[in-house]
Amino acid sequence: MLINKKKKYLISLFYILPISLIFGLTLAFFLSQNLDNPILPSLPKTSSPSPLPAKQTQPKKKSDISYIWLYIYSLDADVLVEHNSQFAGKDENGNKYDEIPRAQYFGQGTIANSDDPSYRWGGGTGGTMQFLIPKPEEGKYTFSFTGPSEYMLDIDLHLFGKNGGHIIYDVEKNLTSEGRLTFILELFKDFDVKKPVFSELLLPRN
Repeated sequence: MLINKKKKYLISLFYILPISLIFGLTLAFFLSQNLDNPILPSLPKTSSPSPLPAKQTQPKKKSDISYIWLYIYSLDADVLVEHNSQFAGKDENGNKYDEIPRAQYFGQGTIANSDDPSYRWGGGTGGTMQFLIPKPEEGKYTFSFTGPSEYMLDIDLHLFGKNGGHIIYDVEKNLTSEGRLTFILELFKDFDVKKPVFSELLLPRN
């Protein structure tokens, strides 16, 4: 009886062990292939975290700091500026124009003190007339000065480039017998590429 039980046990092991071995190898193969199995679902894959999107930055635009700034120390003279058929300033008949974008034409008064005559800051007497255009367009500007016959015109023209730089034209010259004087400005705002040119326009005599 004991022998028969022992035989049955050995026979069971004989059949069970190969089956277990085959089952184990099959399971290992399925796991290595990561195949979906209705009985043994595949293990979830571990993925590395997605990189954060790069921050989009716009290149900084350089500020345009260009300027035309005219000082007129001769207070009996006026200026009319023309650019692209637009006008700003005052003509010989006292008519005022403000067609050029951002252009300004105004008087700067005296800063009075106890002296007689009074002195403004920086020395000198009296005030000035000033004409300015912030961020002017490039191109040709015509400055037409009018005043009394052969009147002494005293002006400073300051030009500021869009990326920096400062050029000054200092002019002292008599108006014509008709009380006129005209200058041409060829404006280039990048002084590193090309310098602006300010020159007198010689008008034919009548």
